[in-house]
Amino acid sequence: MKINISNYKNNFLYIISFFSLTALIISGCNSGYIINAGFGKNYNLKGGIYPSIEVDIIGTTPRTDKLIDKYPLNVYFAPNNLIKKDMLIYKMYFSEENYSNKQLSNNDPIWNKWNAMGITNLYILANLPETEANSTKKIADMRKIKIPFAPNWKTSTINVEIRNNGLFIAHKENLQK
Repeated sequence: MKINISNYKNNFLYIISFFSLTALIISGCNSGYIINAGFGKNYNLKGGIYPSIEVDIIGTTPRTDKLIDKYPLNVYFAPNNLIKKDMLIYKMYFSEENYSNKQLSNNDPIWNKWNAMGITNLYILANLPETEANSTKKIADMRKIKIPFAPNWKTSTINVEIRNNGLFIAHKENLQK
């Protein structure tokens, strides 16, 4: 009786692959970026008080990307806006009582939902007051950042600095502690 060793090797490799994949899924493998957000060191407090600001992070597909790209932020952040009901949004809230830096971790469950949707971009939006520069159509609204989603990027952390006139990608040391 001759035993075919190659079948045993193949079966062994399938079993090892199955358990390795299962271990990755159970351990919550990183499927996104770490996104830190906070007030910039040079944020000019009006009256020495931190304002209430909502920062939304949205994963978009090619279909929803065009919609968010053109959507006015004053309308987006208006109460009872229906567009937000159909989107998966990660929210960060800042206020006088809660002004410390916030973080969306790379293993938060929202990344799995966004990955399942096949997102291609991330939008980071802030309900900062509209400035004269933001209201002109000649420049991009600085209260909105668009980041291509590429999970294989070498950069795994994105730092977002909240300034008086908009949002900026920053070095972590530029965020207040």
